Amino acid sequence: MKRAALKLLGRQKGFTLIEVLVAIAVLGIIAVMFLSATALSSRAVIIANQRATIEGLARSQMEYVKGLQAYAQAPSGGVSNYARISGIPSGYSIWSKGRGGVEVDGIVGVPWNSDTSQEVTNDQGLQLITIIIKYGGQNVWLLADYKVNR
Repeated sequence: MKRAALKLLGRQKGFTLIEVLVAIAVLGIIAVMFLSATALSSRAVIIANQRATIEGLARSQMEYVKGLQAYAQAPSGGVSNYARISGIPSGYSIWSKGRGGVEVDGIVGVPWNSDTSQEVTNDQGLQLITIIIKYGGQNVWLLADYKVNR
C-alpha cells in the first residue's frame, strides 16, 4: 500500500511556470476590467449629478420668473428684466436670450406674438423667456417658456 501511494505521489507535479503566468495574466485582465467599470460608473454618477443640478437650476429660474415675479411691461422695442434666483452653485451661471436671440447676462422677457411666433416691438401681454444654464462658460441647458400678463 505504501508503495502505491509513493508511486501516485511521484507522478504528481506542481504547476508549471507557464500555467502560473497564464493564471496571473487572466487575473490581471479581470482586475483591469473591474477597475475600468468602476471608474466608468463613477463618471456616470458625476455626470448625472451635474445634469440634475443644471436642470433644477433652469426649472427653478423659470418658475421664479413665471410664478413669483410680477409681469414687467417691456418698453417699446425693449425687453423686460427679471431677477435671478439666489444660491447658484459655483461654476454655474444663468443667462437668457434677448431680442434677435442674442445671449444676455440677465433674465429678460422678449415681447412675443403667439399668432406669428415672432418677437414684436410693443408688449401685448406675452413674453418669451429663454433660460440658458452655463457651466464652465459653456452653454449646457436651454429652457424656453412664456410669461403671460394676467
